[in-house]
Amino acid sequence: MNKKITKSSEIKQKKFILIKEVALNLFAQKGYAHTSVAEIAAKAGISKGLIYTYFNSKQSILESLISDFIKMSYENFDANNDGVINTEEFFIFLETSFSNIQQNPSHWKLFTIIGLQTEVMDIMKKYSDDFSKEVEKLLYNFFVQHFGNDAFNELVMFSILLKGAILAYIASF
Repeated sequence: MNKKITKSSEIKQKKFILIKEVALNLFAQKGYAHTSVAEIAAKAGISKGLIYTYFNSKQSILESLISDFIKMSYENFDANNDGVINTEEFFIFLETSFSNIQQNPSHWKLFTIIGLQTEVMDIMKKYSDDFSKEVEKLLYNFFVQHFGNDAFNELVMFSILLKGAILAYIASF
């Protein structure tokens, strides 16, 4: 009996991941606004009703993708959860970020494409506002420790350079 439960859980997890992967690809190819749940189901080879077993709506699929992306992007940001970024944590964050990008550049490329769509930006902003403010605060405090009065300008330059490096890397795939 226990093997049946485990097998059933594995199948459910695979379907859940499949739906998100197909949705990410379709959102990038056709645009979020021009992709329907029925198209996601057809491309995934499952019924539309099965998608609603896992997600309430197309937006909930997108929100799950955004949540995964944020978790993956910032999983090692404040590793010891003390509310302060030290130099070691900062470099671990950078190394982990670039490692994630190198391991799955197509995922990052697709997410970047959908992230630039107006409808998606609005949803991302609502979804990640509180989280972004906390990250910005921690980063700013880290830069104040290292750059003093010039922290804001250095943080802006760092952000521009980091985003540029990521875009250049994923554009090469």
